[in-house]
Amino acid sequence: PSAWEAIVRVADESGAAVLVLGSRGLRGLRSLVLGSVSHQVTQHAAQPVLVVPAPNLVAARRELAFPRSDHAAVG
Repeated sequence: PSAWEAIVRVADESGAAVLVLGSRGLRGLRSLVLGSVSHQVTQHAAQPVLVVPAPNLVAARRELAFPRSDHAAVG
C-alpha cells in the first residue's frame, strides 16, 4: 500500500479520533509529480485531519506577507 493508504488503515484500526500530519508545502508541478500524502489522507480518512506546515515554511510565508521594516532602505 502507499503511505497515505497505510496511514488511513492504521488510523481506522487503532480508533484514532483525529490525525495530525506535517506538510512540506509542495506546490505546482512538484506536488503533481510527487503527490501529496497529506492531501490524500484528507480526502480518504474518516477522521478529521489537521495538516501542519513545516516551521521554516510558516516563517518564509510570513516574511513574504509582512516584510520587516528594517529591511527597507534608509533615506
